Amino acid sequence: MFECYECGHQIDEQDVEYECPFCGEDDYGEGFLRCENCDTLYTISGDLWECPYCENEGKTDTPGPDYCECPSCGAVIIGDVCEECGWPDVNQGWLGEEYG
Repeated sequence: MFECYECGHQIDEQDVEYECPFCGEDDYGEGFLRCENCDTLYTISGDLWECPYCENEGKTDTPGPDYCECPSCGAVIIGDVCEECGWPDVNQGWLGEEYG
């Protein structure tokens, strides 16, 4: 067991996870550990875990400005614009808007 650097909660080193909570890809390495109290993700050696696919920076509780899920298509957004659909620049239309 080791102590979470964020909140001090004890993390059991036997509870290894492999599926990234952000993008759903599997970590084919040693996996990662999740603090049950604050959801911080750690490597087996106790460093912050970073997904090799979406680079989540070890936190799952609230996505920061570098990561979020696109409200339009659900893809991972890194930065301000979705690389999949172009949100927020995509014409989303307005409720009640009439198309003619």
